[in-house]
Amino acid sequence: MWRVVYIAANPSLAKRLQGLLSDRGFLVSIREHGAEGGGGCAVLVPSMEARAAQEELGPLLAQLRVGGSPCRRGERAAGQEGLTS
Repeated sequence: MWRVVYIAANPSLAKRLQGLLSDRGFLVSIREHGAEGGGGCAVLVPSMEARAAQEELGPLLAQLRVGGSPCRRGERAAGQEGLTS
């Protein structure tokens, strides 16, 4: 079974996240919602990988919001060095 780990505002962001998660070893699928993708896109991973994928998404999204380059697996986004999940 697949589980939604993020709802992206547009197909471009969903595809970017798909690539970043895939680079980190996750199997990722995208499901568009609404007419011609206007309703956003669900980013899905297998249920067994959902928790790990969500943990990876936090730093990735933080980096995308500030315009930096995404962290590699195991690294933390700038300013998150002392935080724990």
